[in-house]
Amino acid sequence: MCNNLTILNEYLFEIGHVLGEWNHAPAIYSVGKFLPTPSQQAICKKVKAELAYSERQAIAAPSAELSPGKTIPFLETEFAMIHGRRLLGETVPSLTVGTLLCCPERSELYVQRRSLTTATYPGRFSMFGGHFCLDQEKLGYGEIIDCLVREVKEEAQIDLPSVIKGFPDSLPVSVMIEEKATGSLQYTPLCLAIPEDSIGFIVGGHEGDIVTLHLEKDAELIMQKDQWSPMGFSTIVSWVYRDLPVQSNWTGSIFSKQLIENLKSYQVEK
Repeated sequence: MCNNLTILNEYLFEIGHVLGEWNHAPAIYSVGKFLPTPSQQAICKKVKAELAYSERQAIAAPSAELSPGKTIPFLETEFAMIHGRRLLGETVPSLTVGTLLCCPERSELYVQRRSLTTATYPGRFSMFGGHFCLDQEKLGYGEIIDCLVREVKEEAQIDLPSVIKGFPDSLPVSVMIEEKATGSLQYTPLCLAIPEDSIGFIVGGHEGDIVTLHLEKDAELIMQKDQWSPMGFSTIVSWVYRDLPVQSNWTGSIFSKQLIENLKSYQVEK
């Protein structure tokens, strides 16, 4: 399907763009608050009134160099401003995290099917993740990984430090993905293998149900672009492209070469 990053990004086309591999989660730091224009302020006020909700979030600063090993400066803003600016047709580089969950022993992939009432991509498959929140609880792993732990716990009821041996030092291959339509930036440890005796604890939340996909029997479904949110599709394709890596200290079963090649054999029309 792909044999280098350039071809991978050509394959993703207008859906997503992979900005390289990270050996560890990037450090992030605030350089101040986002200063909106009057029109941005007005749409933010309208969105906030409609949603009755606005979490403090972050966007990459214009000076941010989004390459492996670099720290990422950000501007403080809020969800209503990010959503409002996108309603105005802007792309906004909001900072997010996301990952997939799998069980190599069962050749299974666990994804979220987004609620039919959600505002974006209802009913589609998605990874587990979300926006970095400035007011999130500090767990001691660093802002980005703290966010990953919080989001997976909220959406799949799995506590990553409890089930992933050596967490977070054993994270799998990680990439930064830019979603073309929205500008969102997602730090993505591609897939975490969950021990077979912990699979029963994976349960959906208010944002969506859990769907179990068999990596061999459901291969064609898994590789169908229109089944996924754009960021979800970029994530699954990046994982398949890299031969289904999981955390570095995983000692259980691994995915067979035949299974990997079968997934890679499915092509998706652009």
